[in-house]
Amino acid sequence: MNVDIATHILANTDQAVPTTMAEAFPNLEHLNIITPNIAVHNYDEIDLAITYKIGRHHLEDFKDYIRQIVSFHKLDDEDKNE
Repeated sequence: MNVDIATHILANTDQAVPTTMAEAFPNLEHLNIITPNIAVHNYDEIDLAITYKIGRHHLEDFKDYIRQIVSFHKLDDEDKNE
């Protein structure tokens, strides 16, 4: 779902839409939409054991991602209303 959100945002920018999941987050970082510590995850290969550990012990990363996306949308909405 995070990749879907990222590609949706990128589709509304001048950035090329990523051709792989791994490209989505560095592209958001390049646009200053998310911070580097959110963009470093490797989405080229998905290991279910690692995915489980992330879900159990790193939920704060997902919360940070959502906060940054919400913040971006608030700014984007303000720009559209000006």
